[in-house]
Amino acid sequence: MPKEPTTNRLALEKVPDDSLREKLAAGGTEPISVILEVDLPPQQLRVPSRAERLRGAPAVLKGVVPETPGQQRKNADRIAKTGDYLQEILGTTPKWLAASRAFVFKGTPAQLRKIIEFSYTRAVRPNRKLTR
Repeated sequence: MPKEPTTNRLALEKVPDDSLREKLAAGGTEPISVILEVDLPPQQLRVPSRAERLRGAPAVLKGVVPETPGQQRKNADRIAKTGDYLQEILGTTPKWLAASRAFVFKGTPAQLRKIIEFSYTRAVRPNRKLTR
């Protein structure tokens, strides 16, 4: 009798989508397209101060606060290590989406179970086609 696929319960919390979690538990060999969020510090957003708003500045986002050079190096290291790990598990190079700070790729349930247990994986979500 084949063994049930097992994954660490804490690792499964990195898969917020119920249908994806069910596919991982079911196993199989059909690749699933997913988006992997790398565990990086959140980006800081710049908004006008109260004084600026009182002077008439619109209360809209002004931009992203630049990361320090040290933080940029740490982030680049995590991204590179995550990409290397994904390539090792998948056998192909995943696509990096810089704006969303995430990788997109296809993997089997067995591959995805290994990937969600990787320390730099923040979340794995289904990569769905947008419909109008």
